[in-house]
Formats: sequence, C-alpha cells, structure tokens
Amino acid sequence: MSRKDEFGRELQVDAKKSTRKLYQLEEVLQLTPGRFESAISEAPVLSKFSEQVGKYMGALLNSYGGIVRWGVTRTGLAKVKVIGTHCDRKMEDEYKVVVDCVAKSFSPRIDPSLYRLDFVQILRKSTNQPFREIRVIELRVQAGQELLYMDQEQRVRVVNGSTLYGPLIPQEIKRLVLKKYRKV
Repeated sequence: MSRKDEFGRELQVDAKKSTRKLYQLEEVLQLTPGRFESAISEAPVLSKFSEQVGKYMGALLNSYGGIVRWGVTRTGLAKVKVIGTHCDRKMEDEYKVVVDCVAKSFSPRIDPSLYRLDFVQILRKSTNQPFREIRVIELRVQAGQELLYMDQEQRVRVVNGSTLYGPLIPQEIKRLVLKKYRKV
C-alpha cells in the first residue's frame, strides 16, 4: 500500500507493521466505558492550554486516569466526532514544552511515564491524504501512585463521574485521602 505525504512524496506503508494512529475527518470515535475522556473542540492559545492541562492532569492523576482530546466534538454520551484543530510542527513543540513544564510544577513530582501527549494526523475523506497542519491532540494521563497531587498553587482536583471537580476544600481532601488510604 502506498500513500503520499503532505509534500507529495510517495510513502510506502505496510499495513501490518504500521502502528501510527490516524483519524479520518468526521470519523466518530466510540469512548471507552468507565474511562474519563474529555472532548475539546479547539486547541487554545498556549496560556489557556497550560491552564487546561494543569486542571486535567491533576484531576486525572488523583482519580483513575483518562484522556483529554483537542480537535473533537461530542456527538452523544459515548461518542466524539473528529474535526481537528490547527497544529503545525512549531505548535507541537510548544505544546510538548507546556505539558512538561506543567507536569514539573506538581507536588509530588510526576513520573514522565504517567502522561503522554500525542498529535494524531487526520486524513481527508475524499483523498485519504493527511491534512498538513490539522491534528487531534491527545493527552493521556494514568492514575498517580502517590496519595495526592497538587498543582503549583497547591490546588487539588479530581474527576467525579464525567466532570472535573475542584479545587477541593480541606474537608474534601481529607475525605479523599482517607478513602485512598483505606484501599491500600
């Protein structure tokens, strides 16, 4: 199977060996039951992106983990549709730096193996060729191993059902710590 890249060069793709994730424009993705998955239609400017990453990363670390996607829109309770968001190579690098900086600001320190930022190419429906600068941005966060993760402003958040909850007040933090401690 062959395909051309965004510069018109011929690519040889072995379907059995290819592990690179691609989405089709307007593809509907089924969400995984029991896993937190957030859908945000457009990637914001870097300062807002940093704020969103901080909120979601903390909440997912303190809960059961999950995925935040930029460039998708909800189409139902358990489905999202791929619409893409503008993201060139320079922006990818900037988003990666932002995510790493946010992760380093947490207390206790977050192990880099607990999160991953992916930029998924989107294929045109008509030609099956990838868009040059349109992606779905995925932040995957696993549940943290420590009792509680706080952001740089010492705020604690959690995921409650399908929504972000917090910053928590001291009584809620106490309840959360006791709940986690009793499970151990």
